[in-house]
Amino acid sequence: GLTYVSAYPATADAEPTPRKFMEIIALMRKNGIGYIFYEELITPRAAQVIAAETGASLLRLHGLHNVGRDDLASGATYLSLMGRNLENLRTGLQCR
Repeated sequence: GLTYVSAYPATADAEPTPRKFMEIIALMRKNGIGYIFYEELITPRAAQVIAAETGASLLRLHGLHNVGRDDLASGATYLSLMGRNLENLRTGLQCR
């Protein structure tokens, strides 16, 4: 099965608590989790802190509701962004 764990509370403007950070770090260490997914619209600061503590790698998932000029200038398309999401999901979920 797949278990989803969020560092953030349900409210958009709230920050993760130190206790939540410690719970996630302990969970990741206990289960040997090596990847953290984060959304493109959310500052990855919490993910970076957890990654620094656990040695995990960060993988961005793009929701496509914030395609910027830089993305468009580099030739990004719906298919290329979804393709990147798919590759990150394969990596993070260790799909073969």
